[in-house]
Amino acid sequence: VVQRRTDSNEQLMGATLRVLRATHVGAEQATCILQSAIPAHTNEIGHLPAFLDDLAQAYGHSQLIKVLSLDAGLSSLATATQLTAQGWEYLVRLKDNQGQLLAEAKRTLVGQPLGVLRSQDKGQKIEHRIWVHDLEGGGWLDWEHAGSFVRIERVCTHSDGSQTKGERIWVSSLRGLSLEQWAGLCRGHWGCENGQHNVVDKYLGEDQRLAQLSQAPEALLVLSVLRAMALNILNVLRKVRVEGYDRIRSYNQARTQVMMELVKGFQGMIPAFV
Repeated sequence: VVQRRTDSNEQLMGATLRVLRATHVGAEQATCILQSAIPAHTNEIGHLPAFLDDLAQAYGHSQLIKVLSLDAGLSSLATATQLTAQGWEYLVRLKDNQGQLLAEAKRTLVGQPLGVLRSQDKGQKIEHRIWVHDLEGGGWLDWEHAGSFVRIERVCTHSDGSQTKGERIWVSSLRGLSLEQWAGLCRGHWGCENGQHNVVDKYLGEDQRLAQLSQAPEALLVLSVLRAMALNILNVLRKVRVEGYDRIRSYNQARTQVMMELVKGFQGMIPAFV
């Protein structure tokens, strides 16, 4: 999953860090595998080709990446073409920035859903209603490599009987997947929100304003990388089991210890940037 982040929600006296972050969601825990700062002279779309080249250089020789999903804000024909040239499949969320493609997807993804998947989570009943339109190998307009349009509607029924609904529409180079596979891919895209970004903001303080960095903007990148490393460690600690213990320690204890070590190390780095 490739997404754009603005570290620290910052306006730190003019010091702002924008990054592109790739998160691997194929394992039990989402793991950051690459992060790159967006240069000041461009934006996320302008920096994305170089970022994808770096991702291919780092992992192209392995089988770690098979399908790469992108936020709607990063979707473009050029990006999808670059991904297929790298030998990767893609799953791209569609919004208004892909108006014609989105309109065609909405036109074809109508009627009764292809199927419904039901599950429960924390006492809530969840339905995923899934529509799939196979482009039969012909693509659509210049999106010659597109294989399918996918629409997933999520209906959550709460314990009090109330419901919340959400809908997302995707285009993918993949074809012929089962309902479970489509649902897994789309859920995986948002798994990085729960497994990475939400934890980074809530527990590792990425949204906090750090005044001591206001005159050291380069240090924002260092701290952002350290947070990503800490989160990867924490995700491992949450899953590792040791003989005689259910876990190495509680999540909060692990978080506190890791952050204390990071703070100690980072405090020593600040003078180098100021």
